[in-house]
Parts: sequence; structure tokens; C-alpha cells
Amino acid sequence: MPTQYLNNTEKKSNLIIFLTNECHLDCNYCYLQKPTLKKIVNLNYLKKILKNGFENYDEILIEFTNLHSSIFYLLKQIILDIEYFSKIYEKNYNLSLQTNGVYLKDEIIEYLSYKNFSVGLSLDGPELINDQARKFKNGKGTGKYILDVFNQLLKHNIKHLIRCTISRSNFNKPDELYDFYNKIGVERIVFNRQIDIGMGLVNRNKMLVNVEEYLNFQNDFHLKIIKDKNWLLIDNYIEKWIYRIQNDSRGWIHFCSTNYCHNNNILVILPEKNIYPCTRFVNGQTVKKHELSEYIKNHCTNCIAYSYCSGGCPHGLNFNPNRLSDECKYTQWIFSFISEKLMHHLPSNWRN
Repeated sequence: MPTQYLNNTEKKSNLIIFLTNECHLDCNYCYLQKPTLKKIVNLNYLKKILKNGFENYDEILIEFTNLHSSIFYLLKQIILDIEYFSKIYEKNYNLSLQTNGVYLKDEIIEYLSYKNFSVGLSLDGPELINDQARKFKNGKGTGKYILDVFNQLLKHNIKHLIRCTISRSNFNKPDELYDFYNKIGVERIVFNRQIDIGMGLVNRNKMLVNVEEYLNFQNDFHLKIIKDKNWLLIDNYIEKWIYRIQNDSRGWIHFCSTNYCHNNNILVILPEKNIYPCTRFVNGQTVKKHELSEYIKNHCTNCIAYSYCSGGCPHGLNFNPNRLSDECKYTQWIFSFISEKLMHHLPSNWRN
């Protein structure tokens, strides 16, 4: 076990647990490599990691992924272990699930509600748009099933975050996506640009949008938000930036899904007994910290957004001194958009 990821004593820690390496979908842009051998997470191995977490942190944020009905028993056993460690170490924890929204039966959703889970649900827009990229292995779309699960989440008052991947199937439809998410009652959303690893690399020419196309989408989507004063649909990532600019401490909590380059307080646990600092690194990509520090020193310190960004995600940076990375372009756009177009429209209680 790579212990350099386990000896941190920050106040909060985040565990992301892949219950299995099997997925029932065949999305055109999936960043994960397809497994050659199906596995489930090792309970004894995971119990050691949970014990270490509760010993060394004041609060543990635990996210599960790849849940479906055939391994529901596995989730329930892990929750028993979490409750046990929480009791003996007198530590708090929060539970969440990231899901593609298929094969979640009513009993699972009722259990999630009972255990106070929050749920991240992948949904790329209306059914016809979603189904262009998010498909079953037989080629059929998933939109109908995802919407059914979303309605169940609303019915059970389960906190949700919609994750929408922006690709060539939806990048030019900001108005349609805005109207759709507003109509169905989405309360939190985050947009992610397709990344070119895994199947995203295989289908790069077919699905990948460039950063300018992505920023045009974000700009048009958020102009609709400003027009309607519908602050609930502000991108969750942009929301954290608003908090940072307002000197609100909420902007520094889980600002990045990695925290890799600054805190090292996250672990991603895979069924193969491998652990990583973030989900973007599970295919073996690594960035040496001295390279990141040198890049920031040479290319970031004069940036208008540096004091809020701290250099960004090492996976997104390309360490090329002759070319501004896509990550930096997005960061600078966020800073400018909030400062010049969004901030003066926000009421003081916009997200209380």
C-alpha cells in the first residue's frame, strides 16, 4: 500500500470507493480502461483504510461509485464498518454515491435515503441528447432510466448533483440543456468537459470539444441563469470560485475533486487494491510534484487568477511553457466571467 497517501492528518479526508471495476454502460467518452477481469472491492483491505481514516481525520467524506443491485449487499456491509469506526473513534462522516443512474432499484434508493446519502447522477441532457453518448453495451440509450432514478431522488428528498459531460453531442445546445434541467427540477449541477483518456481518447475526433467551444457553452448557459435569476443552476465548480472571490470559506472546501497538488487528503480505492490521489489518475498517469511546483513558479505567479487557483489540477496542466493549457484558459475565463458579468447580479442570499 503506498503509505505516502495515508499519513496525512488534515481535518477532513475524502475516500472514493469503486465497489467494482464492472460497468454496464459503454459510454463514448469514458475515462476508465475496460477491465480484463471483473473484480469487487476487497472488504478486509478497505476496512484497514477506513480504520486509518477514522484514526487520523476528524471527518471522513466517503463516496461510492459503480453500485448496482447485484452488489448492494457489499455497500451495506461497508456502511456497517463505517458506522462501527465512527462510533468507536467518535468521528463524523458523510456519504455520497456517484452513479450512472441505471439498475438502481427502489430498495436501493430507499436505503440511500435512510442512510442520508447525497447522490451525484450523470445526465447529459434530454433523452435524445443524453443517449448519443451514454449507452448500454447493446447500443440502447440510458436517458429514460436515469430520469426515472432522478424522479425517485426527488420523491425521497435525496440531495443530488447532476453531472453533465460536455461533448460534441451537446456542446452547441446550452439553451436546450438549461430549459431541460430547469424543467425537471435540478438543484445542483456541474459540467465536465470530456477528457481524452480511455474511451475519450479512442473517440477523440468524434466526441471531444475544444476549450473554446466548452467556454462558449458555459458562457451561454450562465447568461440564461443571469437573465432568469435562477442561481440554483450555477455550475458547482463556478460556485466554489464565487465563494473564493467573496472570501467565503466554502470556496476552499472540495474546490477540486482531487486536492492532489495541495493537500493529499483524498484516496481513490479500486477493486485491484490500488489507490490513487484522484479518479483522473487511475489509468496510470502521474505528475511529479517538483514538476508542478516548477511550472507554477515559472508560469502562474503573474496570472490574474493565481491567488484563487494555486496552480490548478496537475492532470489538466501540460507543462508546456509555449502554450497556455486548457485548464488555465478555463480558470481565467471563470475569474473574468464572475467578476465582469455575474457577481453584481447575485443577491446576498443566493445560495444560503
